[in-house]
This record gives sequence, structure tokens and C-alpha cells, in this order.
Amino acid sequence: MGWKGRVMQKFIKNFTEAESLLHGVDHLIYVSFPMIKDKRILLTSLEKLRNCAVKCINSLLQYEYLHRRVKLYKDPHLNMKTFESKCARRYGFSETDLNSIKELFKFYNFHKKSSMEFMKNGDIFMLVNGPTPIRVNLEKIKILLNATKNLFNKIRHIIIEKRS
Repeated sequence: MGWKGRVMQKFIKNFTEAESLLHGVDHLIYVSFPMIKDKRILLTSLEKLRNCAVKCINSLLQYEYLHRRVKLYKDPHLNMKTFESKCARRYGFSETDLNSIKELFKFYNFHKKSSMEFMKNGDIFMLVNGPTPIRVNLEKIKILLNATKNLFNKIRHIIIEKRS
């Protein structure tokens, strides 16, 4: 199998995993959390959403690499910059969705670096270096979920449209 076949396999694998993660997060947010109301469900949703967004972005970057329009890097920050500068503009991703995806990555990093997390009145507070805690709630995660769904659906449309 040549390099194109390997890239295509990675692309398909990332895309199908992203779809599975997206369905799982949707279920956690709209079915599980309203019944159980445990902060771990929201934090797990945040992690899975981030993984889904990464897989979507990687999938599109691999698709573009396959068509020799972008260069891939081992550094995820460079790949994200490539996505923002080349793919997002080319395919018309909304600024709102891009900002939400960046915010998702920011919240994920806060979650990973936080020394303590607690829930109060439906909000999750993450204590990261500094006096002010970072606050995330169900509504914010729903906004991030919708942005990730938009990203996924846009990429699906791009790929289906190009194959037709």
C-alpha cells in the first residue's frame, strides 16, 4: 500500500472515530446528565468533545494532504495553525465556530491543569493557577457541542461533495 492509501486509511479512521465520539457526547449531555447530574459527566463530555474536534481537524488536514494542498507537522499547534489559515478559510468555517473550538481546547487544557474541580449550582469550577476559578456549565458545553457538530457536518459535506 502506498502513502496515499495509508493517509486515506488514517483519514477514514479519524472521521469514523469522530462520529462515534460525537454521538456519545450528545447522549451524555442530553440523556445521562439531566438524569444523574454528576460533574464527571460534564468533564468526560468536555474531554470527548475535544478528542472529537481533534479527530475532525486531523481528518480534514489528512484529506487536504492527500490532495497536496497542505503540509502536515508532528507539532499539533502547527497543524492547528494550518487548519485555521488554510482549511478554515478555504471551506468557509464560521468565525464563531472556530472561536468555540479554540475555547473548547482552552477549557480542556484548564481541566487537565486544574488542581481542584467542584460543582456548585450546576456550574463546574476549575481552580487553575490564579485566584479566579474557571467556570463551565451545561449551556456552555452545549454551545461547544454544537460548534463541534457544525465542524463535523461541514467536513462530511466537503468530503461527500468532492466525491460526487
